[in-house]
Amino acid sequence: MDQKLAVIDIGTNTINILVASKNSNGFHTEFFDRIPAKLGKGGMEEGILTDEAMQRGLEALSTHRDSCKLHGVHQVKVTATSAVRSASNGQDFVKKVKEKLNLEIEIIDGDREADLIWKGVRLTGLLDQERGLIMDIGGGSTEFILADANQVYWKKSYDLGVTRLAERFKAPDPFTEQAEKQMMSDLKTDMQEVWEALARYPTQRLIGASGSFNSLSMILAEGRIEELHPIHESIDMHSYVSLSEKLRRSLFQERESILGLVPDRVDTIPYSVLLIDTMLKNSDLNKMLRSSYALKEGLMGEMME
Repeated sequence: MDQKLAVIDIGTNTINILVASKNSNGFHTEFFDRIPAKLGKGGMEEGILTDEAMQRGLEALSTHRDSCKLHGVHQVKVTATSAVRSASNGQDFVKKVKEKLNLEIEIIDGDREADLIWKGVRLTGLLDQERGLIMDIGGGSTEFILADANQVYWKKSYDLGVTRLAERFKAPDPFTEQAEKQMMSDLKTDMQEVWEALARYPTQRLIGASGSFNSLSMILAEGRIEELHPIHESIDMHSYVSLSEKLRRSLFQERESILGLVPDRVDTIPYSVLLIDTMLKNSDLNKMLRSSYALKEGLMGEMME
């Protein structure tokens, strides 16, 4: 019988688990779950994990540990990204998890995170000989990777995740045009190295990895998950532009009723499209693709090797 492996990915907003077994294509997904633990909530500006956030994190990890037992997992790998690595008390959380749940957390840096995202996207077949700019919007950080199937030309992790942006900008809801203009101007300055990298390694393809891009696809499909390709697909640019406008101009209560938008992204999705729009307005990117694979699939692929 095939051994089952698990990856638990501790992000700033969600804590995800992927359970898989080996097959001829690499791995077969046996189980997936996401818990919106909101680990970064309330502490990003101070650079801490609040006591409440740590408790939510412990509860989510306890649930995922139970899932590992239920599915007969032989080996589990737990990684933590932006929220834990940038928190002054991140190591306290790591110790608590070890003491209470006997799970070892590996805190990975932005470079390693970007590398694993590339490996995950590569498994979808979206990357070929043609270069693409991979963008993974997280709660604490956003990764950019210019790559094809064979190599990474440039990569960088920025502390520009949507939870971090919401706490930094405290923009009105919905965004006013003035607030939007100011935020876009700040983001353009923050991402100077992205523009330089795109000048060196031109591409017209934006490949959105997981997270926010999955949500955009789900909204465009009006919540009909069966209509979506499980691994990758193209996002129509005209449809995206209309959707971006809708998300940036709607109230929280209005976004709550949008089909396909999961409750834990209602507050941050305007910041996601603001980041994407900043990319599109300052580059030659004119084609958008979605990869449902990202960090956890990249790590699973490594483990299976």
